[in-house]
Amino acid sequence: MKRFLILVIAMASILTGCSTVQMASVGSNQNIIQTNVNLSSNNFRVVGTSSGTVTYTYFLGFGGPAKNIALHNATALMIKNADLAGPQAVANVVTSSEVKTVLGLYTKSTVTVTGQIIEFY
Repeated sequence: MKRFLILVIAMASILTGCSTVQMASVGSNQNIIQTNVNLSSNNFRVVGTSSGTVTYTYFLGFGGPAKNIALHNATALMIKNADLAGPQAVANVVTSSEVKTVLGLYTKSTVTVTGQIIEFY
């Protein structure tokens, strides 16, 4: 019985993985983008959205950059994809982070940063 229980626990740990998803807005993470805009008058319009996604893999904890570097790279990619011109800015920035781990050996980390492109007139 004891061997059977150990076998079941071993098989369960081998056949499972872990995944976490974390989302944050700019209000809770001030290191992304800070934009101060007075929206008391209707002098802007939303012209689109932009996003940037980076994925890194780690094996035994080695590989890819640190978490803050991945966030910086995703934010830079979002700004590049926004192709801002003239009186445009990115607002309502949301960060999504997903980490998938298999047995603590292989980890895949994906960071996505999304924002709305607004244009002032």
